Amino acid sequence: MDTVVKMKFIIMYIISLLIVCQCVMITDPLALCNQNLQLVTEMCFSTSLSNIGQQYAGENLKDLRELCKQYKSCVAEAKNCLLTEFDGIQFANCPTVKALRKSMNRIFV
Repeated sequence: MDTVVKMKFIIMYIISLLIVCQCVMITDPLALCNQNLQLVTEMCFSTSLSNIGQQYAGENLKDLRELCKQYKSCVAEAKNCLLTEFDGIQFANCPTVKALRKSMNRIFV
């Protein structure tokens, strides 16, 4: 093999390796971000419902949100809870949360 061909092969290998590393580094924090988002959302809705005297025994986040939407005080408290939690350090670089902040009212429509 010619040295130029070897160098091209090595350069292509390094570029491919860098691309793979970038993909792994991006997806791992995003998965953690989404997991934290789900936990915080469930906590805020559950807490808001219990503060108005409503209990929810299910595990479906959509049903939890729908039940909260039936009570104005639950919606207001859940919004405040979510916005407070979104300011936390665990969501500092979370693109999902950044998008949710801009469309917070749509969560409750």
